[in-house]
Amino acid sequence: MEEENKGILITIVAYLLWGILPIYWKTLEHIAPFEILAHRIVWALVFMVGIVIVLRKQKDFFQSVRTLWNDKKSLIGIILASFLPSA
Repeated sequence: MEEENKGILITIVAYLLWGILPIYWKTLEHIAPFEILAHRIVWALVFMVGIVIVLRKQKDFFQSVRTLWNDKKSLIGIILASFLPSA
């Protein structure tokens, strides 16, 4: 697929989501925001682990975690960035 056609397709999908998402959020208004946030965190973890396993990238994943753990400045930045959307 050409880059231009790919960009147009991505744009159309983004606009469709932008139009549909308010309907989706309206159906969830009876659920507590922290419950939604908790589900998003848990399901993101489940899907990420699944993708790492399917792609057989466990070794690369753990190497990245070790590298991040040793670079405290980057680790603190990622932790702060993960909390900002929920604030």
